[in-house]
Amino acid sequence: MKLDEELVFKILESTKYCKSISEIATQLYLSQPYISQVLKNAEAYYKVKLINRKTIPISITPAGEQVRNGLLKIISDRNEINANLRPFIASKEDTIKIAYTPIWTKQQGKIIKQLQNEFPHTKFFLQKVFTSNTSYNLIANHIYDIFWGRYLKGNEISSKFLYRQIAYLIIPKNSAIYQRGVREISFSKAKFNQLNGSNLVALENGSWFQEAVNHLFIDNGIKVNQSITVNDFIGAVELAIQGFGITITLANTLNYIDSSLEFNYMKLPLSSLNLDTGLSISRDAPIQLQNIARSFADLIIKTGWQN
Repeated sequence: MKLDEELVFKILESTKYCKSISEIATQLYLSQPYISQVLKNAEAYYKVKLINRKTIPISITPAGEQVRNGLLKIISDRNEINANLRPFIASKEDTIKIAYTPIWTKQQGKIIKQLQNEFPHTKFFLQKVFTSNTSYNLIANHIYDIFWGRYLKGNEISSKFLYRQIAYLIIPKNSAIYQRGVREISFSKAKFNQLNGSNLVALENGSWFQEAVNHLFIDNGIKVNQSITVNDFIGAVELAIQGFGITITLANTLNYIDSSLEFNYMKLPLSSLNLDTGLSISRDAPIQLQNIARSFADLIIKTGWQN
């Protein structure tokens, strides 16, 4: 039986932040039946139970923890060997694994195309990851080569600051602060405080962005009712506009929303949310990967991605 070690590791790692197999599938952008089958095959392969699935929230078993730690070491060692060999096989095609958090803008094709032109012997594997909480280990252990998302700090990785993301409060027409006939409402502390008691459309647990949003409400003494939870920014905004509650989203999300719909948005001060974004690689990354990351970061900054 052939085992997808990296996927099994991701499934086991996701139990830290997900309450069910369905949430793991959503976070990994795969179907629930497929995740269940991979898990079943892994348990048959190792002859142990890896995840307690009959209770909510699910939990990793002691045996599953051993498998997770073992896979982490295997994958890390294998990827480190491959990374160290890159300088010796520069004449052949190389694959760079890039993990990123949403949202990509319409500029993504242009950026990758320019990277391909600059590094013609390199292929790029792109993996969307919803949560950035595990991203440090993904880079430090060479599971991914580059992470674009939350600005990470640590001894084992090197990060370049890109920008602080702009956040907007989305206000549905059933909100107490909704204003008919306008699109944007200027930010004021008084208006923001009127959100106390509002329903909230939130992103799922494990989202760095949602953690920052939760702290914003707490720091301002605002209590919200988490009415519904989703796993993507666009879905959260669409549900908010339909009246399920307010939500806070990133500026780029508005590019994907029907402008004919009735809702307001309020641009939040940059100082209100620490949404520093960066590009991270392992501190011991080979020179070629450092060059690619440097070019990648320059291209992102030039596109004005945060706007």
